[in-house]
Amino acid sequence: MIANKIIITAVSLLLLGGCAFFGVDPIEVETVATEKTPLMLEKTEAVQMQPIIWSVVTPDNALKVWTEMDDAKEDLVLFCITAKGYENLSLNMKSLKNFIDAEALKLSKYKEYYESNATK
Repeated sequence: MIANKIIITAVSLLLLGGCAFFGVDPIEVETVATEKTPLMLEKTEAVQMQPIIWSVVTPDNALKVWTEMDDAKEDLVLFCITAKGYENLSLNMKSLKNFIDAEALKLSKYKEYYESNATK
């Protein structure tokens, strides 16, 4: 019984101690600088927007606009927006343009960073 305890204790110490009993060489880390991979971004083409024809419809000209659309065989559909809604639409488009401009600037800065440091 005592022999079993001694064997179990010895095996446990060997397992817990692991390689410490045998003296392991320290690991050496060597850092090597590598060149950055150049960005391969294709130049994007400008967005080609489709034409939009706006008609301002007021109580005074509603019948005239409706008749002109009917005579031109256009689908008779009317979308309405308030003055505040139009203002919000304009502000949203401005925010979208600012966001796109900011992202384009980030992309150009990344390209500048990678290309300028790739040649050094």
